[in-house]
Amino acid sequence: MSTHWPTFDELLALADNAPDKLEELRRREITRIIDSAPEHLRKRLHGLQFQINCQIELHSTPLGACVAISRMMHDSLAKLNDALNGSYQHAPAAPHSDNVVPFHCAGSMA
Repeated sequence: MSTHWPTFDELLALADNAPDKLEELRRREITRIIDSAPEHLRKRLHGLQFQINCQIELHSTPLGACVAISRMMHDSLAKLNDALNGSYQHAPAAPHSDNVVPFHCAGSMA
């Protein structure tokens, strides 16, 4: 499926003259790309796009949003690097209850 992507100059003109149309294009293309991803990745991609959209809404300037999204990517890359190097620390496990019931193997009941 071939999609016509606007040129840089066309995107610049949209940003200057019709930012709402540029935003519509951005959202439409993101949705198209996520929907074309393998099904097992779509939920994660929609969640990630939600986080990105939240950062865009939270910041009053495009630069602020860009810095925040860049920070998200840097944090994710650092976690990946730690995982690949074997130093990633998972969240601590939930505390165990004191009411532990032992299980015995069949035939070894004492």
